[in-house]
Amino acid sequence: MVLCFLLAVLPTTSAFSAKYFDFSPRAKDAYQKVFALRLEEARWTIQELKQQEPDNLISVFLENYLEVLRIGVDDDEAAYHRFSKNMDIRLNQLARGEPRS
Repeated sequence: MVLCFLLAVLPTTSAFSAKYFDFSPRAKDAYQKVFALRLEEARWTIQELKQQEPDNLISVFLENYLEVLRIGVDDDEAAYHRFSKNMDIRLNQLARGEPRS
């Protein structure tokens, strides 16, 4: 009985959900804010996107753009070193996404 329950419930958890790339309306909004250099607003929108669409890896992609622009706009070497630590983490996350999405 417990096995039947686990088989029914586990596939619906986010641990087993397929990771995907989708420029949903919220992702498009974040994208526009990033490239309009409304960086703080973009950061908040990306955080909302991560909460509402946790399997949508576009948030990782946009977060990377946000950090690159922040480094370039602020010309902040310390930020570069801080953000560069995230690169491998993000690349690993993006590699888990469905390539055809």
